[in-house]
Amino acid sequence: MESDSILYQIKGEKLSAVIFVLDYVQLDFDGKKLSCYIFPDVHINSKLLHFPETGYRDSLCRLLGNNVTSISIIKAVGITINFDSDYIHCPLNRSQIGEVFFFTDESNNWESYTDDSAAF
Repeated sequence: MESDSILYQIKGEKLSAVIFVLDYVQLDFDGKKLSCYIFPDVHINSKLLHFPETGYRDSLCRLLGNNVTSISIIKAVGITINFDSDYIHCPLNRSQIGEVFFFTDESNNWESYTDDSAAF
């Protein structure tokens, strides 16, 4: 994807909130929010968890307070948010729901990520 994506603003920010809503999750990085309409995968302590596996929610919350070390956005694959040796992977290729992720920063700039990976 484009290197000018505003999602790269979260590099160096800490994961400050994990908000579970009825059918999606929102990740807050010091005021910058990524709404995930498909639950992301969580890799923590060398274990990969998928929603709704036992321990998924706890593992995602264990990343709270950790700083984002890097971000990878790969067309038709997804977004990976790295925290040292752990990461969150937001897949773009699992469904046909249209908008999969929606990102907003503190200035209300936004980007939409779709399952066809064409929109930004």
